Amino acid sequence: SFRQAQEYCESRGGYLAVIDDDAENTALYDYVMHDLGLEDAYFGLTDEKTEGQWEWVDGSPYWYDNWLEGQPDNANDGEDYALFFYKDTPYTWNDGDFGKDHDTGTVVFLIEWNGQ
Repeated sequence: SFRQAQEYCESRGGYLAVIDDDAENTALYDYVMHDLGLEDAYFGLTDEKTEGQWEWVDGSPYWYDNWLEGQPDNANDGEDYALFFYKDTPYTWNDGDFGKDHDTGTVVFLIEWNGQ
């Protein structure tokens, strides 16, 4: 779950990644999708408290985003978590349900430590 991912990150002295600008967005996307060859990865942006009010997990102001056109759409009720998704336009974000629909049961998420 998203909560378990947060707890995992915190137990290692970090938090789910916060993306502040285009450069960081590009670097993280390239690392996940190209360097690691993964299909998706969640990071620390959520609207689980109030639908449509997106918040970074570290309390940073929500001023930067890079949503795919038409996203976020909460298509499956419960799509409260931002992610990179291989089927979407590169470098854009989608909203997802934190892996509830994954066949493998594996969810990839990005950890950040002290702004890195």
